[in-house]
Amino acid sequence: NAAMCAMFIKGLVRAGSLPKALALYEQLKKRNSSAPDVIAYSILIKGLVDQHDLDKALELVDDMRQCAQRPDDIILTHLLEGCRHAGKYELGKHIFQEIVA
Repeated sequence: NAAMCAMFIKGLVRAGSLPKALALYEQLKKRNSSAPDVIAYSILIKGLVDQHDLDKALELVDDMRQCAQRPDDIILTHLLEGCRHAGKYELGKHIFQEIVA
């Protein structure tokens, strides 16, 4: 169940176990029946942005798209926050145009 998986991922991220949350995400990705949903992606992307790992957060966005999921406004906000922290303003503009368009 996607909601249950998102709850586990959220709990791991809140407990400071982002690597374990990412490992769980990788396991879920391998199972077609419990693929991560937008909420799980959002939680992971926020966790990565908070850790200043924008590159890995962007990789998750690519994974999302490969799973036929589209980033929502919340994910866009997380990514823009990551670009601001990294001083990558042009990348932020590009991401905004790509997701909003």
